[in-house]
Amino acid sequence: GHARHRSEGRSRRREDTTARAVHDRDNRRKPENGEWRCPKCLNLNFEKRKICNAFNCGYPKEPWKCPACNAQNAAGEFLCAACGKPHPNATEKHLKFMPKNQPNNQYQA
Repeated sequence: GHARHRSEGRSRRREDTTARAVHDRDNRRKPENGEWRCPKCLNLNFEKRKICNAFNCGYPKEPWKCPACNAQNAAGEFLCAACGKPHPNATEKHLKFMPKNQPNNQYQA
């Protein structure tokens, strides 16, 4: 009901707290069967995922080569350091909620 109409700042704080609680609960279980824990947000990901699938994260699991310019990028870099294109496994969700501090002046979603 009315909780959805609260100020945006309050909603963000509540979402951040909820996200931490979920991650804290997940941290009790160790990764198994090739799963990997994102060092940025602590989300537990399936082995097949190349980037973290947590809402608003997108942290790449391993170093990657940009398909647009062939530059090598470090694990954790969502955008290519050379050309600004996103990781090739980025989804619309990752692009939509990409942190504002990530430079994306050369990429148009």
